[in-house]
Amino acid sequence: MLDDTVQAARQALRPGGWLIFTVEALTDGEPNSHRLQTNGRYAHSRAYLRAVMAEAGFERVDLRADTLRMEAGEPVAGWVVSGRKPTG
Repeated sequence: MLDDTVQAARQALRPGGWLIFTVEALTDGEPNSHRLQTNGRYAHSRAYLRAVMAEAGFERVDLRADTLRMEAGEPVAGWVVSGRKPTG
């Protein structure tokens, strides 16, 4: 799902550059790695995001839970994902 996008971002970054993005979060224990939701947006699991970042070769990967926005008066849970392209 995000594999190609994360790979392309890594190739575009200079050594030591950071990729930082947000995605909606699947709750822990969901059987899928990602899911299209009724709002038309995808939600992703923590394990899937870590795997995608690792496969692309990012280091210092961090996932932080946060509220991305309010939708219909309800908070939307998400991940703030960051990873650094190696310098060498």
